This record gives sequence, C-alpha cells and structure tokens, in this order.
Amino acid sequence: DAWAKSGHSGAALRAEALLEEMELKYMAGDIDLKPTTYTYNAVIHSLAKSGEVQAASRAEKVLQNMVNRYRAGGTDVMPTTINFNTVLGAWAKSNSGRSGAERAEKVLTWMDDL
Repeated sequence: DAWAKSGHSGAALRAEALLEEMELKYMAGDIDLKPTTYTYNAVIHSLAKSGEVQAASRAEKVLQNMVNRYRAGGTDVMPTTINFNTVLGAWAKSNSGRSGAERAEKVLTWMDDL
C-alpha cells in the first residue's frame, strides 16, 4: 500500500512486482506472504491512479488473477465491488476511446456474472 500511495513515478510497477513476488512465495509455501483482498486492491488502485501506459489492462489482469485465486478456493481473496469499480475507473481514465469503453462494459458484465 505504501507504493500505491507514494505517487512516485513507477510506483504502480513496483507494487505490481511486489504482488507477483508475494504470490510466488506464497505458492512456494510461505504462508506469511499470502496476498489478501486488501493487497490486490492496493495494487489495482495504484495502477488505476498511475496514468502509466497500459495501466487499465494491467489492473484488469491483477483483478483476473484475484478472481482465479478466488475460484480456486481462496475465499480470503473474494473480489469486491471496490475491486471491479477501480478497474472500471482505470478504463474510464485510460484515454483508450471506444476500445476502453468496450473493455469497461466487459468488466461490468464480468462483475455481474461473478
């Protein structure tokens, strides 16, 4: 969350890398590094606010990883409307025009289906 709130250039990329490292170490057996809903949301939020290239698609990818973990039985990482709304906001700010709007619609449908 510190990287997410720092506002530094590259902070979202660093937050994303830390989440990936946590996921790998957790899968290798380090239960102390188990990402939670809060962890995923901090990274999604960091990406959504970053303005970095491809931030919206990267935020959506993090959300997809979260949903996959939830569907695999990780009830501690249940996606919330906050997670989905943050990704929707990222697409709204992405300057992707019609394709961004279409992705946002797909995310909204995805949220409804979950």
